[in-house]
Amino acid sequence: MAYLFFFNPESADGIYPKCIVKATTGLDCPGCGSSRCAYDIVHLDFWAAFKHNPLAFIAIPSLIIYAVGGIFNVNFERLFGFIPDKFRSNFSSILLVVVVIFTLLRNVL
Repeated sequence: MAYLFFFNPESADGIYPKCIVKATTGLDCPGCGSSRCAYDIVHLDFWAAFKHNPLAFIAIPSLIIYAVGGIFNVNFERLFGFIPDKFRSNFSSILLVVVVIFTLLRNVL
């Protein structure tokens, strides 16, 4: 994140690689725009971050919360106990469906 504070992923002199999926197919993958989204979040430009990649806009803060919770040994089971077990047990399947729908919509719309 510190590197993102000082170096813009959109600049020509950056070290960020180009997306292989976009280069070969011309379509945006689910991760396209994630570096730009993280850069905008670090610079507190949340609207620009959302425009670059709405899915990453939600995922990046969620991953940070999860990582910090892991460091401080937070009991997420207790925090998210209100979520039904059926939803939590199928989380990976639901996440896959969300990512596929997001990818299809961002390339169609």
